[in-house]
Amino acid sequence: MMSLILSLAVSIAIGYLLAFAGIPARAVKVAETVSSASIFLLVFLLGAQIGADPEILRNIAFLGLDALVLAIAGTAGSVLAGWLLYRLLYGEAGRKEAVSGDRHRQGPDKGTLMTVAALLLGVAAGAAGLMAFAEGLETDPAVIILYVLLVSVGLGVGMRPGLAAILKSIRPSILLLPVLSVLFTLAFCALASTAIKEYGLWDCLAVGSGMGYYSLSSVLIAGLKESAFGTSFATSLAAVALLSNIFRELATLVLTPFLAARFGPYAPVAAAGATAMDVCLPGILKNCGQEILPAALVSGILSDFSVPFLVSFFCSL
Repeated sequence: MMSLILSLAVSIAIGYLLAFAGIPARAVKVAETVSSASIFLLVFLLGAQIGADPEILRNIAFLGLDALVLAIAGTAGSVLAGWLLYRLLYGEAGRKEAVSGDRHRQGPDKGTLMTVAALLLGVAAGAAGLMAFAEGLETDPAVIILYVLLVSVGLGVGMRPGLAAILKSIRPSILLLPVLSVLFTLAFCALASTAIKEYGLWDCLAVGSGMGYYSLSSVLIAGLKESAFGTSFATSLAAVALLSNIFRELATLVLTPFLAARFGPYAPVAAAGATAMDVCLPGILKNCGQEILPAALVSGILSDFSVPFLVSFFCSL
């Protein structure tokens, strides 16, 4: 994770130096185009991962429903946390800005449709075995694309005017955003666990602790649960964690314009969880403004750090 953070930080610094040297304004557009393409490719690969797993596909109806319930609960909890914190910090002015949506786009978003299409194409490609060649590669293509995304996002942010003023605006209160997002996510997942028969409270909290970090949380759950509950249970719960956190990431990508317009700029940041610093960052900046950058980075990094600790803790109960 440190390499991802370093890549983003260095790219922002390089972008800032390029802007200071007089780089053309259209360079920002190029960086944004690369960012968008990278997101679609990552979503495609997420879909391919689902489609290529026969176990997930066979039980997709049951596992997917449980995952969807937990994803909705966790995302709703984090959105509520972001909205409440924004109102607490900015009072009535913040409430009016959150509900007016004057600065955000309204109506259907072309990027939303392309994101959903990329996911479905990925599932189809994975189920058809078209992505089998990637299994023999030494480096995961998704990792390469993620670095491309972070570099392009960093360059785009660095080349925009007013970056220094934005970074100076960081306040200690921003730390409350990831803390409340995690707490509200867990609280809502605990409530959702009452509607799930196959898994207990601690299992659902382990899934919710993924905070959008689908790969790490699912791997941890599979390893930690196998010795105590057997391979079958561990695999199914890991699949639920994978799907739930993928759903959360996709929901944030798709709903960011709506969340920003209706619930304020902290809502999509909280909903993104660990992905606020990478995959979901371009959409958050586009719909919430560049001034949300410090909150997105701090929230994403701290949410990311919380995942291994919280998942391990709840798996041990």
